This record gives sequence, C-alpha cells and structure tokens, in this order.
Amino acid sequence: RQMCIRDSINAEYGQANYIDAAVSGEMELDAGRYIVVPSTFDAGVEVEFALEVFGTNAFCFAPYGANLSAAQASRPSAAAPSAGGGGPRGAPAGGGSSSASRSAQTQALAVSANESIESINKQVMFIRGKLKAATTAKEIVPCAKTLIGLRPHFESMRTLLPELPRAKSKPAPADKVAALRQTVIGTITDMYHVLIGARTYVADTASADPTKVAQLEAILKQQKVEFGQLASSM
Repeated sequence: RQMCIRDSINAEYGQANYIDAAVSGEMELDAGRYIVVPSTFDAGVEVEFALEVFGTNAFCFAPYGANLSAAQASRPSAAAPSAGGGGPRGAPAGGGSSSASRSAQTQALAVSANESIESINKQVMFIRGKLKAATTAKEIVPCAKTLIGLRPHFESMRTLLPELPRAKSKPAPADKVAALRQTVIGTITDMYHVLIGARTYVADTASADPTKVAQLEAILKQQKVEFGQLASSM
C-alpha cells in the first residue's frame, strides 16, 4: 500500500511555513506492514531528520530491510494480567504497594519531562529559524553565547541516555557569518538529538531507571525556562 500525507500537511502548515520545522500527521491504519519515507521537496536534497511513530496498539518499528519477525520476537511482551477478582486485598508480599507508588511517581516525572521537551522543542525550532534568517554576526553572537552556557546541561543529559548521534561536521563556509551560523545550528542539532533521546527514554517507564528519569526531568524543567528566555530575547 502506498499512502502520502504530504498534501494534508501542506494544507495545514503550507510548504513555506514548515520547512525546517516539526510537523506531525495522524491517521488510522489497518493491520499490515507500512514503509515510512521522509523526503524533502527537492530531488537530491538531503537533510538530517528525526522520525517518531506512536500507536494506540502494539506495533514493531525497524529500519527498512531489517528482519521484522526477529525484531518483533525480541520486543518485550506485555505483563500478564493478575488473576483473581476485585475487592479489597492486603498489600502484595515484597512491598508491592511501595513498588506501585514508585512506578506512579516515575510516570508523573515522565509526563513532566515530556511537557518540558515539547516546550523546548518549540523554542529550539523558533531559534533555529531565526538563526537561519540572520545576516550579521551581531544577530548570531548573543544566541551563540547563551547556547554555550546551556550546552553542559545537555551533555549531562546525554550521559544519562543510551548512545546518541551527534551532528555531522561539515566544511566551514568561507563567509564568517555563514560559518558562525553553521556552528551554532550544529550545536542546536546536537541538543535536538538529546531531546529526542530523552523523550524516547522516559516514554518507556517500565524499563527506564527511575533515578535517571528524575534527573532528566529536573534538568529539562530548568532548560525549558532558559530556552523560553532565549527565544523571547530574539
């Protein structure tokens, strides 16, 4: 089956408005196998992208050409429902109520972390657009200085997450303003990779380390404030 959501996204955002921005589409799909093909508007033009897929039912998601059967077999199975009817019961042996409390706390932290990620993501996209439109070093330098101050916090988050990609280095343009802009946007791209990694990590509350989730939530909450202030100053 072939499906194209480009037209529906164009209708909502407009081509000129969502280049270099985060966009999303929602649809109902029958059970089956689907191939997702991200693309740019111009043939032969390649850019970095992050792709996230969410579903209301269980599904397997893997790079094209991967053995989906093997990937599906390695996916953790859902916990079996507990036997027995309703009614009041005593606390399960082994501190079950304490475990449930910790799990609820971790889920609450994950929700808070996601709210911060959504806010930061919007600010990052806004800042990136402003930088791409900048024509003088005077417009770029204040943002660059602020990002240098914020970067250690993102590096701290990186140490809490599974290995993440970094922005690919590119030959520096001869123009000094373009070179400065490229460096700053590379820093933002690295930060965006961390945001995607953090969102993926905290989403799996069943296997995520509660201590790391708490640490990520605290850092993200502070960064939400910092990025909001940076975006307001531009």
